[in-house]
Amino acid sequence: EHHDGQHHHHHGHEHGHEHHHHHGHHHHAGIHFDEERAEGWDEDENVIKMNSDISGAILKHVDLQEDMRVMDFGAGTGKMCEVLAPHVKFIKAVDTSKAMLAILSAKEELKDKVETSCRDLIAEPLEGETFDLIVTSMTLHHIEDVAKQLDTFFAHLVEGGTMAVADMEKVDRFIHDYGPEDGVFHKGFDREGLRKDMEAAGFIDLTFYDNVTQFSLEGCDWKIFLMVAKKPKSH
Repeated sequence: EHHDGQHHHHHGHEHGHEHHHHHGHHHHAGIHFDEERAEGWDEDENVIKMNSDISGAILKHVDLQEDMRVMDFGAGTGKMCEVLAPHVKFIKAVDTSKAMLAILSAKEELKDKVETSCRDLIAEPLEGETFDLIVTSMTLHHIEDVAKQLDTFFAHLVEGGTMAVADMEKVDRFIHDYGPEDGVFHKGFDREGLRKDMEAAGFIDLTFYDNVTQFSLEGCDWKIFLMVAKKPKSH
């Protein structure tokens, strides 16, 4: 079992373990999740708008098929699952927060298609399971070693499979009070840096969609991008 505390000695940037405790994003300063926060999460209007904009962009830019097996990485309380489930065959909802996944599991409309898994995917891959699509929304900035996480995603995709990442664009002014001790390892992503990491992991056909949604926090405007890429088919 992974405890949040064990990762705090990693300083610096992309080295060390993956770590995300999930909150969608930083409307709640305390970040370490407790059940109480998880319970109010679905009702937060900012979160609702952000999730609906991001999931709308995924519906628009990803070709969903009814026979698809999907992984939602950083699934939280299941907001993305709610939108995707009617369009696909099966979703594996992966997160490190038991409290969040408990809320997801209680949603009747997800019972038939969604299965939860509380795990750190780098440390504990889903052995023998592959997916046609992996989506991850507002989670990658909590991952310390992005390159290793992208390799893990690549390994869990079928050939020709699709990867969809929604997260924050890097901004010049950023929030000073969040850092690794809060589980925030990247204050947004520089697109070219992410492109290089994705290509290094083996992804091709990268497409960025700008500003699928935005939110203001602590005097800073954050824009959210959606990036869609493919795992090549072997020849």
